[in-house]
Amino acid sequence: MHPLEYFQKPRTPAQRQYCALAAYYKDGIPAREVAAQYGYTLSSFYSLVRDFGRRMKEKGSDDPFFRNKKPGRKVSSEKPHLERTVVALRNCDLSNAQIYRAMRALDLQISQAEIWRILSRCGYEKLPRRSRKAIAATETVFQTHASLRRAAGQPLRLKDVSTGKSGV
Repeated sequence: MHPLEYFQKPRTPAQRQYCALAAYYKDGIPAREVAAQYGYTLSSFYSLVRDFGRRMKEKGSDDPFFRNKKPGRKVSSEKPHLERTVVALRNCDLSNAQIYRAMRALDLQISQAEIWRILSRCGYEKLPRRSRKAIAATETVFQTHASLRRAAGQPLRLKDVSTGKSGV
């Protein structure tokens, strides 16, 4: 594609709008000519001009054509909720593996590595080695709540998980 064709034959609707508005505002071409050149009816082109003008007058309005993309991963809107849940489960004395299983039971998707990152960022250290009996006790409390909720046909909720050691 020749660079001139990029501006004369836009491929996307946004590009077509940009080129038409640039021809109208920057180059001073009459609306009737711009509409015909870019495939708009005169009334739809006037609507485009009106809407663009309103958007430009709004304070804090984003650029409708050229948005700065922030590099990196997008922050999940669930992240604060996930962090609170992980910390609440640790406060119930659950290990990372138990937290992982509990999160899956709560239908919350998170990796064990992310659980550890959250806990270490919040100042938690690894739990000391516990006996199988101690692990089973915390596991039993969680499973009892989970099975009761499932038997009743109700979803498991975070507030259902409590070992009596700390309130959740």
